[in-house]
Parts: sequence; structure tokens; C-alpha cells
Amino acid sequence: MLKLIARLGEEFLYLLETTGRMGMFFGATVASIFRPPYSIYAIVRQIYFFGARSVTVILIVGLFTGMVLGLQGYHNLKQFGSLTQFTLLSGRSISSEPARSPLFSSLACLPAWCLACRATIT
Repeated sequence: MLKLIARLGEEFLYLLETTGRMGMFFGATVASIFRPPYSIYAIVRQIYFFGARSVTVILIVGLFTGMVLGLQGYHNLKQFGSLTQFTLLSGRSISSEPARSPLFSSLACLPAWCLACRATIT
């Protein structure tokens, strides 16, 4: 029983130490944002890397997402016998929520951007 309590205490101290290190890292990161010298070239380079060079990935994600949604819509409309309404369904979904597609694409690409940023920093 005593070993169990000792092990539980060790795990808690490890968790506390790790949380403290993450907090110190976060604080140092926030502090370094406001500390000069500012490198405008580095900022422009990162904006270009994450923005312009990611357009291909965003287009591919959007293409495959659209194909999957189209296939699912076709299957569902065919199942209920209203296949003639497919163009109306796809037209309404595109025109009613134009902001959802870029948002989904950017969220889908977020892990790749984070990994690329991490690789650029180190």
C-alpha cells in the first residue's frame, strides 16, 4: 500500500514538474514576441511559407472533401428517390455556407503547418 502511495506521489510530482516547464516555456515564448530585434524578413518569409505555399494542400483537401460530400449526398438522395434534387442540394450547400470550406481546409492543414513551423525553428 505504501509503494502505491509513493508511486502515485511520484507521478503527481512528475505531472507538476511537466506543467511547470510548459508554463515557463509559454511565458518565455510570449515574452520573446514583444522583445526586439524584429526581423521583418523572417515574418514575411513565414507568411509566404504558411500562406502561399499551402494553397496546393488546401486545394487538394477541399477537392477530396467535396468529392466525399458529393458522393454521400448522391447516395442519400438516390436512396430516397429524389436524385433530381442533387444539383439543388449541391448548389445550396455551396452558396449558403461559403466560409465553411476554407475553415475546414485550414483546420485540416493545421497539424502540417505546426510540424513545418517546428522544423523551421529547429
